[in-house]
Amino acid sequence: MDGTARIWDLADPTHPAVVAVLPNSHSDGALSLAYSPDGRTLAVVDANTIRLWKVADPHHWSLSATLGGHGGAVQSVMFGRDGRLLVSGGNDRTVRLWDVSNGSRPAALATLVGPTDAVDAVAVSPDDQTVAAAASADHTVVLWDIANLRQPSPLATLSAATGSVRTVAFGPDSHRLISAGDDETAVLWQTDPDQVANQVCALVSPQITKAQWNQYFPGMRYSPPCRGSFS
Repeated sequence: MDGTARIWDLADPTHPAVVAVLPNSHSDGALSLAYSPDGRTLAVVDANTIRLWKVADPHHWSLSATLGGHGGAVQSVMFGRDGRLLVSGGNDRTVRLWDVSNGSRPAALATLVGPTDAVDAVAVSPDDQTVAAAASADHTVVLWDIANLRQPSPLATLSAATGSVRTVAFGPDSHRLISAGDDETAVLWQTDPDQVANQVCALVSPQITKAQWNQYFPGMRYSPPCRGSFS
């Protein structure tokens, strides 16, 4: 909240030392920051904007670009796996995708809408195929398919929380998601429909027989939803 971001040298964990103090243009504080995977760029939230700092050598840092466009305070930023994609979410209820492959000339890719309240946290799946946004007061997590970065498509809205959702993170397989918030619970989601179908089918007992199928679905070709049904 002092309006700065600090880089620390942890070579000696018992005596960490500040090697850089990066100033914000506003005094509202920095609500989120993220390192690029290669460690050369630091994205720091600065009110309604995001500042990209060159920090390959923290002793000789410089501001490379400022991203603007959000209509409210930015709450969260995260890089994609290869560092070319930056995702941001904010109080304007949007999630924005940025191409930051050219650090001095970043480009807006897409604006994602769906949450009906402020986006408190964003997450990118490890395979760079899905973005999740934790929307606070509407108690949801919204998912988008970002295989096409310029034309993302909505995947699902996950609703289970009874309070504001504050944080969200993907598991290493990109198909498990965990969310947590003000209701003092963490929810683990399986986001791959095929995996969910397999889990449901594994629990079905007994599976539908041909006789039952003909009773409930007369005239329809026998096609049970779960493989391995009884003949």
